[in-house]
Amino acid sequence: MRGLDYYTHTAFEFVTTHLGAQGTVIGGGRYDGLIAELGGPPTPAVGWAGGIERLALLATVPPAQGLAVAVVPMGEAAESAALGLTAALRRAGFSVDQAFRGTMKSAWHGRARSAAGLR
Repeated sequence: MRGLDYYTHTAFEFVTTHLGAQGTVIGGGRYDGLIAELGGPPTPAVGWAGGIERLALLATVPPAQGLAVAVVPMGEAAESAALGLTAALRRAGFSVDQAFRGTMKSAWHGRARSAAGLR
């Protein structure tokens, strides 16, 4: 059976736009009345199914390449301008990290530790 007509209460689908018109990858939910509808006793049930071929196709989709930017204000006077620049860059789709205090050396050291997962 394909479709969601036999589901009761909760149903879900994970859909992607990377596979064209056949975009559903995983779907499922509760189908408490399905067994009775097929002639069996009333049986509460839940289940899901995934398209292994569709998952495999998604595994080959290259990840989006984001550009990372670090904004390091040079002194207290530049901190206000750095906030505006950071917000503008994020609105434009950049991944932005901003240092707020300390020297430029300590800010860059902190960013390197963060990028390495040491924070």
